[in-house]
Amino acid sequence: LKISHRRKPQVEAAFLAAERRTEGGKLTLVHMPLLIRQLDELWSLDGAFESKMPDTYDDILPPGHETEAITFEAFWEWFEAYVDRHEVLRREDFERGAKLREQEAHIKKQRETEEVERRARQLERASQKESAMRDFESTRKDILDNPTWQRVLKDGAILTGGVEEDEGSIPVQGNHIPPLRKLFELYNLLAPGTTSNSWDDTLLACWQEWAEAREIDDYKTGIAREGLEMLTDLGQFKAHLASVQRGAGGKFAVCVIMDNSQDDEERFELECVDDDGVPICFNVTKVMAEEITQALLAGQQGV
Repeated sequence: LKISHRRKPQVEAAFLAAERRTEGGKLTLVHMPLLIRQLDELWSLDGAFESKMPDTYDDILPPGHETEAITFEAFWEWFEAYVDRHEVLRREDFERGAKLREQEAHIKKQRETEEVERRARQLERASQKESAMRDFESTRKDILDNPTWQRVLKDGAILTGGVEEDEGSIPVQGNHIPPLRKLFELYNLLAPGTTSNSWDDTLLACWQEWAEAREIDDYKTGIAREGLEMLTDLGQFKAHLASVQRGAGGKFAVCVIMDNSQDDEERFELECVDDDGVPICFNVTKVMAEEITQALLAGQQGV
C-alpha cells in the first residue's frame, strides 16, 4: 500500500508536535524511533508499523550531517520512499486500526457515560441524606420541645409498652405521637403518610424492632428516657443512613474508630468512606461502633 498524500498532514502534525516536545525545538536522528512509535499509535496499528521500520535512520541525512536537525521536508521525502519501497503499510493494518479506534472511542464514551451516572448517583445520595437529616433534626426538635415527651426525659415517665394507657404513663393519644411516628418513618420502619395521633400496635411493633436491634434494656416496658434519647440521637440516625446507603449498593472502605470519650460515657467517632469517595462520620456508642465496623468489614470481604 503506497503511503497516501492525504496522510501527509497527519505525519506533519505528529512531526511538529514531537519537535515542540524537544528541548531545542528540533528533531534529530535520535528522535526518529519515538516519532515512528507515535505514528504507529496514531493509526492504532498495534506495533505492525513500528516493527517494520529500520533500526537506524542515518540515511535521512547526507553522510557527515548525522547530528544536524531534520526538517519535515527531508523526513517526508525519506519516509514516503521507504514506506512505498518496503510495503510497510498494509491496507488490512489500517482497516484493523480503524476498527480498534472505533472500539476505543466506544469504550471511552461508555466510561464517560458511566462516570456521569456515577456522579449523578453520588449527588442523589448526598441530596437524600441531607433531606433525611433535615427531617430528622426537625422531628427531633419537635419531640424535645414537646411537654409530654419532656416528662419522659426529665421526670422519668414512660410511654407504655402496650397500647392502653397505664397509670403513671404519658397519654397514648395526643400531638406528641405524630413526631414519634415520623421518626419511625425516617428509620424506614413505617410507610409514610399515616397521620394518626394514637400509639397503636403498628407503632409499638416499630419501637420494639428498633429497640431490640440496639439492645435497649427493658424496651418491652415501653419508651423510657434511655430509649427516647437514643431514638433522637443524631449519631444513631447517621449510622442508620450509612447502613441504608450500604444496603443500596454502596461499598465502604475500612472504618477508623477514634475514641471521643467524655466523662464516664464511652462514645466513639466512626469514620468511613464509600465507593464514591464520600466521607461519612458520626458519633456512636462503643458497642455500636464495633458492630458497624464488623458489618462494613464483612461487606468488604463479600460476606
